[in-house]
This record gives sequence, C-alpha cells and structure tokens, in this order.
Amino acid sequence: MDKDSALFPLIPASTFRAARALYGRGNLYLRLGDRLNHLVSKLDPGITSLYWNDDKTGLLTLLTVIQYVEKLTDEQMAESIQRRMELRYALHLNTPSPRLDPRSLCAFRMKAISDPQYRCLFKEMFKQIYPEITSTAMKEEPNINDVIHSICQNEVHATLVEAMLCSMEALSATHFHWLRQIALPHWYQRYSRSIISLDASFRKQEFTREDIQGDIQHLLYEIRRSNLPEIIEMPETKRLNRIWEQLTDAQSLEDCKHCIHAIH
Repeated sequence: MDKDSALFPLIPASTFRAARALYGRGNLYLRLGDRLNHLVSKLDPGITSLYWNDDKTGLLTLLTVIQYVEKLTDEQMAESIQRRMELRYALHLNTPSPRLDPRSLCAFRMKAISDPQYRCLFKEMFKQIYPEITSTAMKEEPNINDVIHSICQNEVHATLVEAMLCSMEALSATHFHWLRQIALPHWYQRYSRSIISLDASFRKQEFTREDIQGDIQHLLYEIRRSNLPEIIEMPETKRLNRIWEQLTDAQSLEDCKHCIHAIH
C-alpha cells in the first residue's frame, strides 16, 4: 500500500529501532506491525472511512482485539502501551507514547454495541487481526457480542476486586480490630495488593465474580450491623455499597449505559 494512502502511519523510527533490537522477527506483534496496513487494506472502504472521520477509532479497534486476546482490563491495556515496545510497534505508535485514557476503550465498546457501522468495523477488524496475534485461524464468524461481553466481565471483575481491596485497606488502617472480628479467613490473601500485582493472571483464575460478590455482600452486611457511622460513612464503604446496588440492578447488567465505570 502506498504510504500516502495507508490508514496507519509508518512505524516511527525510534520504535522501529528499539523493537527490532529487543525482539526477533518471529514476534507476533512485530509481524502484526509489519502487516498492519496490508491487513486493514482488505476491509471494505465504507468501513475504513470511519478511520478518517476519527483518527483514534483505528487504534481503539486494534486495542480492543488485543485486550480480548490478552484478557486485560482497560487500565492494564493503557499501561501496556506505555511499557511494551512490541505493542507500540504493532500499533505504529511513537516511543514514548502519549498515555491513552482507559475510558476511551469503554466508550468504543459502547459504540460497537449500539452503532451498526462501528459494530461492522470491529467485526471485520477482529477477523483480520485475531489470527495474526494468536496463530489461530478463524473457523467461524466471530460473535462480537460474546467478545465485548468477555471484556466487560473482566472489567467488572477487576472493579469488584479493587473496590473490596480499597475497603479492606481503609478498614485495616482505621478499624483494624473490628475488621479482624468479622473478616473471613481468606480475605487477607485474596485481597492483598502485593499478591494481585505479582500474579494478576493467576489471581483471576483463582476466584470467580460470584466469590467476590459473596465477600462484598458479607462485608456490607457486617458494616450495616455494626451501626457505626464512622464505618458506614467511609468513602470506600459508600462506593462499595453503590457498586453492590448496581450489580443487583437487573437493568444495569443488560444496559451498557449503566457501565460500572460511571460509579464514582
């Protein structure tokens, strides 16, 4: 493809040199970077016109495919761009690269759900990019609903863990003896920031969303039973309660407009 008609810019020289020095040619993301404009050129011109209307749309589409494959949260995806040279090569980004707002990934998923044109764009891009970074041929049409649902469920899981972790940290600092009396035995390992950060992928598999919701329900029950305003009114406690209320709202679980990111 001629560089003037390419949808993505050339790989910046600084990123090209560093990535080539760090990784071999067999690296999946370097191979994707080399083939990116060729792959995108296979898309329908009516679809690719979205790229010209918003230069971030192409990047967000690619990131969402990568996010699904690597099971990353929005925040982890944004951090990965900063840390991983091979990703910047694949995405044709400068080194260093401006930080991506994680909320833009959520906003893109909402568009892919509600706007048929964006949905078609994501579906076609997924078909082109997924085999490149998994070495797995697409045997059937991707179910985009399932792909987006998987990413959102991973995001909810991470949000629940973080909310519970923040509540545990705050209560440990201000009401340690009360927390020790009501805490379940596994809490101090399950909601340890050092363990989560050291082995996030293992921690995700170790306990389910239902496990976390059970922990939250137990903690909120004990908080209400304490009848202590200094605990009930803690910012971390109130946020945990708002998240719980949203999760138990059936409409919120089906409507992306009630995304868990809206909770502050």
